[in-house]
Amino acid sequence: VLVSVVIALCPFTGLSPAEYLLSINPNFSIGSIAILFIFLWKEFGGSALVSDRDVLWFSIYNLVVSLCLFASSLGFVRFDLYYQGYGFSIWFVLTAILTIILFLIRNPLAYIFIAYIAAFDLKLLPSGNLFDYMTDGFLLFISLGLVVFPRSFRVSRPASHMPSTP
Repeated sequence: VLVSVVIALCPFTGLSPAEYLLSINPNFSIGSIAILFIFLWKEFGGSALVSDRDVLWFSIYNLVVSLCLFASSLGFVRFDLYYQGYGFSIWFVLTAILTIILFLIRNPLAYIFIAYIAAFDLKLLPSGNLFDYMTDGFLLFISLGLVVFPRSFRVSRPASHMPSTP
């Protein structure tokens, strides 16, 4: 353990390996933390917090939001979507409406959307932009993997097709 700490903190060309890692993604979005929590809960808690279908829909939502943000920042869209995350905009209203709908239909993903709004309101991350609370590059890649290979990453245990023996 001590060797790992020394390696992680020793500078190499000005930055330590830990600082290089943090330069890629200095903080995770609430969405990234939520998806990691869902998978860790399954691994260590034994039961699934959400269904595989919900994880797939959450991943599709993350892909759409992330790709729209990237398209906007690269100039493929005429308006800057990311900039609209700094002040009150239609995106706050849409997020609130989606949260209410998910809550009314008793979908557990509503809690992730509530966490977006609460964390943003409490300024838990060092950003003042709503989109930084919702998504990041890590979540984009995780969501892409979950959409492209949905059977590889299950949160619920598959039902056994073997008949039970007395």
